[in-house]
Amino acid sequence: MFFVKNLFLSDFHIGDNMFFSKRVEQFITIAQKGTFKEAADELCISPSALSKGMKEIEGQLGVQLFRHS
Repeated sequence: MFFVKNLFLSDFHIGDNMFFSKRVEQFITIAQKGTFKEAADELCISPSALSKGMKEIEGQLGVQLFRHS
């Protein structure tokens, strides 16, 4: 479903650390739950909002975290 490359978050300048921390929490929840739907349910947000957030973090980091189908 997804893959993670070797990332060192200290290598990236992220403007809003609180916002970024939320996205990292969402990413971890997806990894733990295994699907966007289950992670979204756990986080009490819609799957589409979660997907949008993950696309944003991928753009900020400049890496693909998930295989998009």
